[in-house]
Amino acid sequence: MCRYVAWLVWHTSWEKDKFHPAVNRPLQTPIAANPLLMYFSAMILLFYVVLTLLPLAGVAWIALNGGPFTMDGLFMSLILLAMSGIVGTTTLYELLKKKTGETVGQTPRSGPGLPQSKIDSLSQGGRVQSVQFFEAPVGVSNKSVVVLASSAGSPQTLVFEGDMRNALPVGQKVRVSFRKEAGLNVLLNVSYS
Repeated sequence: MCRYVAWLVWHTSWEKDKFHPAVNRPLQTPIAANPLLMYFSAMILLFYVVLTLLPLAGVAWIALNGGPFTMDGLFMSLILLAMSGIVGTTTLYELLKKKTGETVGQTPRSGPGLPQSKIDSLSQGGRVQSVQFFEAPVGVSNKSVVVLASSAGSPQTLVFEGDMRNALPVGQKVRVSFRKEAGLNVLLNVSYS
């Protein structure tokens, strides 16, 4: 049984890491189409429910045996209630994820502000001609206007969020990787050459 569960966990996590090359989204089989995933999802939820109710049964046992007002009974009841609350919250979270259509146990590939893949990050190279820093009022992002001169064409002007004077020294040949966020470019990586 343990080998089967380990194989199933490995198989489902390996399945999530496959990507469709055109749209760069994970290839996922709907849970209803794959009976193994549906079985695995139901087993995890059942396991969570058992782990939620087991500590509550312990609290009931302590109360029935007349020890809830001793120091041992009081602290054991508090610990068991905390365990039940934590696992119960996890159970509700997994049920909410299942209701919204995500698979149980699925982890997001990255946060909302992070690039989803290397395709989402942009890259530009050239020699830094100028870096002008503009300080903004409180609550607004500071901006740096960077001019990159490439040997193949006209200079490119990029607006980055934050102070780029130290990261992009004037006269240095660089290749910058950045992502677009709220109309500004956010610097991810700088390669000096």
